[in-house]
Amino acid sequence: MKTILPFKPVISRLFCIAGITVAGSSLAEAAGVELTYPGAPLDENGLLFPQGSLSDNTVSITGGSIPGNAYGAKTTDGDTIRNRISMTGGSVLHLLGAYSATGTVEYNSVILGGGTVARNVYGGESGSGNAQYNSITMTGGSAQWVQGAYSNSGNVTGNEVLISGGTLSGGVNGGQTAGGDAISNSVRLGNATATWLNGGYSSTGNASGNRVIITSGGVNNNAFGGFVESGTGNACNNLFIMYGGEVGLNGEIPGVGHGIMGGRASEGNASGNRVIFLGGHTGFIDGGTSSNGGAASGNHVLILGGNIDGSVTGGMSFQGSSSGNVVEIRGGTVGGYIYGGRADKGTASNNTVILEGNFNLNGVFGGWDAYASSPGATAMDVTTGNVLILENFQGSATNVGNFEHYVFRLSSWNENGGPMLTISNGTSSTAPSATDLSGSTIRVEITGVSPGSPGPAVGDTISLIRNNMGLITNGVILKTPFVSFKRGIAMLYDAAVSVGNTSIDATVTSSRLNPQLKSLSEGRAAAMALNNQGADLAAGLGISRAAMAAMQGGSPSGMETFLAMEGSHSNYATGSRVEQDGYAVLAGVSAGFSKNRSVVLGGFMESGWGSYTAHNAFADAPFVRASGDTSYYGGGLLARWDLTDNGLRGIALEASFRAGRLDSDYRSGDLVDGAGNPSAYNLSSPYYGGHAGAALTRELDRKMNMEAYGRFLWTRQDGDHATVSGDHIRFRDMNSSRLQGGARFHYEMTQTIRPYAGAAYEWQCNGTARASTYGQDIAAPTLRGGTGMAELGVIFQPVAGKPMFVDLGVKGYAGKREGVSGSLQFRAAF
Repeated sequence: MKTILPFKPVISRLFCIAGITVAGSSLAEAAGVELTYPGAPLDENGLLFPQGSLSDNTVSITGGSIPGNAYGAKTTDGDTIRNRISMTGGSVLHLLGAYSATGTVEYNSVILGGGTVARNVYGGESGSGNAQYNSITMTGGSAQWVQGAYSNSGNVTGNEVLISGGTLSGGVNGGQTAGGDAISNSVRLGNATATWLNGGYSSTGNASGNRVIITSGGVNNNAFGGFVESGTGNACNNLFIMYGGEVGLNGEIPGVGHGIMGGRASEGNASGNRVIFLGGHTGFIDGGTSSNGGAASGNHVLILGGNIDGSVTGGMSFQGSSSGNVVEIRGGTVGGYIYGGRADKGTASNNTVILEGNFNLNGVFGGWDAYASSPGATAMDVTTGNVLILENFQGSATNVGNFEHYVFRLSSWNENGGPMLTISNGTSSTAPSATDLSGSTIRVEITGVSPGSPGPAVGDTISLIRNNMGLITNGVILKTPFVSFKRGIAMLYDAAVSVGNTSIDATVTSSRLNPQLKSLSEGRAAAMALNNQGADLAAGLGISRAAMAAMQGGSPSGMETFLAMEGSHSNYATGSRVEQDGYAVLAGVSAGFSKNRSVVLGGFMESGWGSYTAHNAFADAPFVRASGDTSYYGGGLLARWDLTDNGLRGIALEASFRAGRLDSDYRSGDLVDGAGNPSAYNLSSPYYGGHAGAALTRELDRKMNMEAYGRFLWTRQDGDHATVSGDHIRFRDMNSSRLQGGARFHYEMTQTIRPYAGAAYEWQCNGTARASTYGQDIAAPTLRGGTGMAELGVIFQPVAGKPMFVDLGVKGYAGKREGVSGSLQFRAAF
């Protein structure tokens, strides 16, 4: 590997200072100076810089020829801060944002838009101090090397180079130091070509946290996120991102021989470096490299596009260890071998290679030791813990080896698409042979099949890995001999994994509807339960209080108003359990007709809303918890006829009709598809229904009477459909038919206070929430069953003699429905 030897500035010349008196090392010795050339004087050495000020200077070069260097600020022993120099024409020897021989150089900037820099451009330079947070922006002009900052013995930190044009005859460093650390420097290159490129460069220290981004243009030789030339310094946590352009232009074949390294150390460690390759062209990619005995660990290479002529390696160490590195190939083309970790004369273990997409490859190896086949070489461990993961991959490789674990991940089933991985196991110089999988483990993970892809049938088989020349499977362990997976949320499949002489296959053995789908219909059942509470309010207290208002009211027009409200907390046993908090409101007008107002007619508006939580347990599937909101709004008519013939006195006939719209939604993080996505839907459909009943009223004594009643109530909720996690669910029409019977006792405590108590029983005849998908019925929750009810309440007249009445009541429920409700009703004449 060729060692980078960037141009090292001649420090001795830069010490020549004339006409400057520095009073100390204050960060702000004097106000900033505006200096423009042509027109500004040079010192006797041909240097251009402001006189006296060490910070906040602005120097502009628009033309002319400067035989020496140009500075935003320059001193021997002070700090130089926030100076700025720009150049759009002319020529200089070196161009520097600021310089200090011993002090800190920080927050200085250079803008190069034109002209000629004969040698190098520096955002900031310090002889023995730190150079930090300096920047260079180059859009035009020409120079040799461009460096965000340079220090001979201090650290270079947080410096930045942005190049979008111009001409370079040398390379680019985000920050360079001979004896310190290069930390968090960055380079962004586009529309220009450099000889070498480093995010951060240290001769003997550490290079960490540096970043390189290439969008276009190129680099003739190698490019590094972070580079340590010699010594025990570490190259760690550097990042290299390439969107386009080319690295390795000087190769005999374009790209071959030169490439990209996320981080490069000498005797130190290369760890935590990353390379993300989205496009462009290069010769090779190494996530992290230690060239002389250090470890390469935890490095990561991600290929999403572009072309790599040679190899891709997660981590490489010469005479050290390579472990914990990751290579992901999810696009692009790779012409050479792929190594999770490479350790020449060392161990390569616990590395991972991930392949996704459709492409053909050469050799793919978890670990590699190039010296293993040399005479007398010590056999090193290049297999332990190495993992090959195929994620929806379909392609071929000439060879695969040195993996302890093989993982096959699928999110689709394509029986006719060929094997996931086909091994040819031969090259132009070697004959095909069997693939050795001895002692490895095999794991199959089918994360789920998308509803948009064909569903497998029982007996369908897909090959996971195939080599027609044979597989050597001695000691192979199937970690997943049986696999279950989903298609969307609706269908469940079981598959068996088998090891054959030439392939490892997965075969579908059974399919069935997911029993958890029952939870989807709980939202419809909860909506019907809430709407039934509204029906009870209209048919029960609503109609009786409307009649009472009409018969007892004192309105000259005969029109009486009534308002009823009820809130409840209920548990419904639907085959599972649904908890619901609901509120219902009914408001209307009524009027009495005929003699003694024995016929009462009324109209009303109604609305209700609630929230529910459904709990579903299954014998053969995990528990599902779901929640949602329900609401309805509509209106209706009601009527009551109190019979007045002597033999029928005390008997009343009643009926109501109501219609509106019923909404419900559903959310569950337990009912998920194979990728773990939660389920949700929103439904809205019409409802309509009514009731018919009869009541018998008898006076028990002067202050107490009893009312017995029987009713039939019917409500229909129209069907609807929804697409849930890609599966089409059809919710069928839902009917609720109920029979109610009960009695209520009223006691006239005073003329204005009348308490009451009652009991009733209800039988729900149907109320099943049916649904289907893929032509199969889903298990249905049902409201069918019996419920007992007891109630207590009081009616009082706030102002004696005024036709205004308030009714407060409470009910308790046991049986199919369990819970409690409270009601408030108001009626008045007008």
